[in-house]
Amino acid sequence: MDRHLSRLLNVNWDSIVVDEAHNVTLRSKKTKKAIEELTSNDSRNVLFLSATPHRGATKDYLFRLKLLDTKLNGLDKLDCSEFYSLTHNSIVHRRTKEVVNLIENSKIFTDCHFFACLVKPTNIEKEFHRKLINFLRRKVREAREKGEELPVELMAVLLRKRASSSPNAAIKTFSRILRNLDERISETSSIRFTEDIEEKINVVFGEEYSVDTDKEFDELIKGFCDKFSGIIKPEERREVEDLLKLAKEIKKDDSKLKATLELVKDKIMSENKKVVIFTEYIDTLDYIKKRFEKDKEFKEEVGILTLSSRNRRDFSDIVLQFSRDPSYKLLLATDVASEGLNLQTANVIVNYEPPWTPIKIEQRIGRAWRLGQRSDVQVYTFFLAVEGLSLIHISEPTRPRLISYAVFCLK
Repeated sequence: MDRHLSRLLNVNWDSIVVDEAHNVTLRSKKTKKAIEELTSNDSRNVLFLSATPHRGATKDYLFRLKLLDTKLNGLDKLDCSEFYSLTHNSIVHRRTKEVVNLIENSKIFTDCHFFACLVKPTNIEKEFHRKLINFLRRKVREAREKGEELPVELMAVLLRKRASSSPNAAIKTFSRILRNLDERISETSSIRFTEDIEEKINVVFGEEYSVDTDKEFDELIKGFCDKFSGIIKPEERREVEDLLKLAKEIKKDDSKLKATLELVKDKIMSENKKVVIFTEYIDTLDYIKKRFEKDKEFKEEVGILTLSSRNRRDFSDIVLQFSRDPSYKLLLATDVASEGLNLQTANVIVNYEPPWTPIKIEQRIGRAWRLGQRSDVQVYTFFLAVEGLSLIHISEPTRPRLISYAVFCLK
């Protein structure tokens, strides 16, 4: 913030430590300006800290390295001998949890175990996803034939992403599209991919998810729906209405939600663990919370807390309450809570839907799997086993003894 930056720049610092340094990007204008000015003094020692220093954007990664070492200013790529000779043993130092344990000859960091939970869908869920995928594939195919694929492909991905999260998120999105059809808010020809829209696209797809963490994905999705809903033709209205109807039916018997409730009840009520459930959308967070509160046995014994942009100012109080009050054992959170919070009193992390970037997984896990955690951490990621599902096997050779992988099916 400008009012703080002017005060910081007036101090003759000996050393500058930048935590969560991955937030220093070419697009994060205020952060970029602040760090550039703070690190411009060659007499200062500068240390960048980050669990995810390279997030897939090479230009941003090089920008961060150049702030540390001006000798790299002439470089514009990583895969070259000059880059490796300049940075070898001088800039990038990786200190994994396993290395710390080996150096200390003690289990400073506990183990972390990952589980992929494949949920068997109902016939209605199968029909919903089959019809949705067929509809989206047809729209993309038609758009490619006309050379208008970009907005259509983007809208198709967003619809698939929302529908994979929860029927509640799907209902909100389809309802908005239908309302826009009635009001004729947008037309495909009016879509222009400005710098602002490009930045929001990067947020949605995880490349720049921390550019503006005060905004939830739900708000970004609403904006896209208003902007792009013109790609849905009036004659396709019935198909959207049919999908909306099926989504409402799924809410009555949601397989993934039931499986999540079963798992969380077992972890909390049988094993006395504290659980954090992450989801990308407030719409899904509300949906999960409502279902858990409907379970009389669960509601009587377990307190539920939430973290999202709606109560961001109360984060510290909520985290303190979750950590110290034994009656609060379930925390529901969106990704605005995936950085900078200490939640090591919980040792079970649930990803209600799989994020599209491992960066988010890393940040979410880091809330619980951190210094001070006394128990092994368990991470569960839920998948509804419908058409279009693909699983990627993740391997981390740097931490083979800390991580175990398992896949099991919930019927």
